[in-house]
Amino acid sequence: MTNDGYHLTAPHEQGRGLAACMVEAMRAASVEPDDVGYVNAHGTGTPLNDVAESRAYAAAFAGRERPVPVSSTKAHFGHCLGAAGALEAAVTVIAIRWRRAYSPRSGLVIPWNVRR
Repeated sequence: MTNDGYHLTAPHEQGRGLAACMVEAMRAASVEPDDVGYVNAHGTGTPLNDVAESRAYAAAFAGRERPVPVSSTKAHFGHCLGAAGALEAAVTVIAIRWRRAYSPRSGLVIPWNVRR
C-alpha cells in the first residue's frame, strides 16, 4: 500500500508516490511492465500534475521494450465527481478496443500496435 503524502494539493515533482503505487500494483498482480497495454492517466491538465505524472510513468515503466500508450480525458471533461470512474472506464475500453490513445484536449489521436 502506498500513499503520496508529499503535499496536500501537489504531487512530488518526480511523481515518486505514483510510481511506487504502480510498481507495487504490478508486483501484487504478478504483472510485468511490458504486460501493460495502455494507461488512462489521471491527467488533470495542470503543469504540476501532468509533469509529475509523466515522470512517474517513465519511472514505473522504465525498461519496457517500447513505450506504454498513455492518454487522459480529464482536461477535456473536467472532474465529473461520482461519474468520473464510469467515464474513464468507458474511455479506456474504447481506447483498448480501437487501439488508439485519444487526447481530446489537443485533438490528437495516436494509433499503436498492441501485442496479443
